[in-house]
Amino acid sequence: MRPRLPLRVWAMLILALVLTVSILIAVAVVALGVLVFLIPIIAILAVLYYLFPSLFWGRRKPRGTMIIDGEFRVVDPAETEQRDREERP
Repeated sequence: MRPRLPLRVWAMLILALVLTVSILIAVAVVALGVLVFLIPIIAILAVLYYLFPSLFWGRRKPRGTMIIDGEFRVVDPAETEQRDREERP
């Protein structure tokens, strides 16, 4: 036995389906418009970044450069062994 839906319920279902599909189409059109607008801008910015990276990041130190400031002295291994023995009880 199949339940029969009244005409009013069918009309509400069709209206909900039409509204849902129209909202999805509107979102797709807006997204496509934004994409078509942004792709050339992103491409131009990528080319500018490739050609002139200093415009985007400024001057930076080369990687791998580290400056350590301090005083150092060479220690004889025998001296450290003797100091270790004196510190032990």
